[in-house]
Amino acid sequence: MRRFGLIGAVAATLAATAALMPGWSATAAQPKASARIVSFKRDVIPLFQTNCAVCHQETVPSGGLVLLPAYAYANLANVGSVQTSMLRVAPGKPDKSYIMNKILGTHGSVRGKGNAMPIGQPPLLNSEIEIVRVWIAQGGKNN
Repeated sequence: MRRFGLIGAVAATLAATAALMPGWSATAAQPKASARIVSFKRDVIPLFQTNCAVCHQETVPSGGLVLLPAYAYANLANVGSVQTSMLRVAPGKPDKSYIMNKILGTHGSVRGKGNAMPIGQPPLLNSEIEIVRVWIAQGGKNN
C-alpha cells in the first residue's frame, strides 16, 4: 500500500516547486506574508520588453500605450485606458486595473475593446501574470 497516494504526491510536488520560488507559497499561488517586493524595474519591465514592447513602442503605439522602459510607468499608473473607463493600473487594486483584464482576456466583461494581450504571441504564463498582479496589489510603485 502506498504511503502518500496521489494527494500526497501532488502536495509534495507543490511543496518542492514552492521551494524553488523564494517568497511564494504552494497554496493557490498566493504570495506569503513575507513575500519579496515585486519591483517594476526588475520584474515587470522585463515582461513588458519581452511580450509587449513590439506593439507598444514609440512609433505607432498600439492603443496609444508605450511600454518601453522610459515611458511605461508614466503611461500605466493612474492613467485612464482609451478602451474603457477603467485605469490602466489602479495602484493597490489589481481587480480594478484594466491591464489585468487585457492580460487575462476578460476585457470584454468590463466593456473593453480589442484583443487579449499579448496579440500574436502565447498568453503570459501564470507566474508572469502573478508578477503583474502582485506588483499592482503592492501599490504599483515605480521601484
